[in-house]
Amino acid sequence: MGDKIICKSQHLTSFAVLVDYTGVELCGIESTVFSILTYIGCGISIVCLVITIIFFFSLKRDIYKNVVHFVHVNFSIALLIALIIFVGGVSHAGTIKEACTVVSVLLHYFFLSSFTWMLCEGIM
Repeated sequence: MGDKIICKSQHLTSFAVLVDYTGVELCGIESTVFSILTYIGCGISIVCLVITIIFFFSLKRDIYKNVVHFVHVNFSIALLIALIIFVGGVSHAGTIKEACTVVSVLLHYFFLSSFTWMLCEGIM
């Protein structure tokens, strides 16, 4: 292998892309179904996260006074950015080595950030 990086995943859910090391090939119909379901699910999540963020920013004075609201907003923003990067970047990252690296680093960062905000919510 050496300096060769292969960024390939047939299953497009975010965790499958992050941890897939087997490279198991799916047949055409399975791949298509997984792709469609992933884009529908991510699209619904993105719309709902945007609505959530708009709702919290409509409570302008409450966000900075209430720590729980602040954590919810930051969690929503981190998850929204991760999903946007995932939807926009995963399918295009397989052809360019640098794009693959950038997308994977950003996905790891924003999902780790989301998990950290979830921890903060749990502690509160």
